[in-house]
Amino acid sequence: MSKWISITLANLYDAKVSALVTACDTAALAAGQTSRSAGIIQGVVDDIRRKIASCRRNQLDANPAALPTGLKNLAADLIIAKLKTAIEQDLTEDERRQLTVHERNLNRIAEGLDVVEQPDNPLPSFNEMQSSVGVTYQAECRKATREKMDGI
Repeated sequence: MSKWISITLANLYDAKVSALVTACDTAALAAGQTSRSAGIIQGVVDDIRRKIASCRRNQLDANPAALPTGLKNLAADLIIAKLKTAIEQDLTEDERRQLTVHERNLNRIAEGLDVVEQPDNPLPSFNEMQSSVGVTYQAECRKATREKMDGI
């Protein structure tokens, strides 16, 4: 089993009533507008991946839609909150409390206090990318002095 997974509509159906997702994808759409859920899911995934990448000890999976399996429930809760907001439905007090806990957990990951599962297919780290580039040209430092600027 992979250590990182993509969050799907099936994950959301397991986490909450499927009518919420359906309502978000069908209610009050503008003419020609596609369903909201795909964009909301990817937006939350992007936010979580940014928090993960904030800690140099963590690596991201090459798949931009993948998250650590240990964060699946956290991601589902954040996505559901965004879906409810999109259709102007209020969050319950329990949902608000849970979002506060999730935000605190994501901040712990970003600060390096918690480390997530490392991916099977990681992106190259920043240090790996830097060492492979190399220096191709190095100019001397140019300084403006009275002698160099004389006559200008």
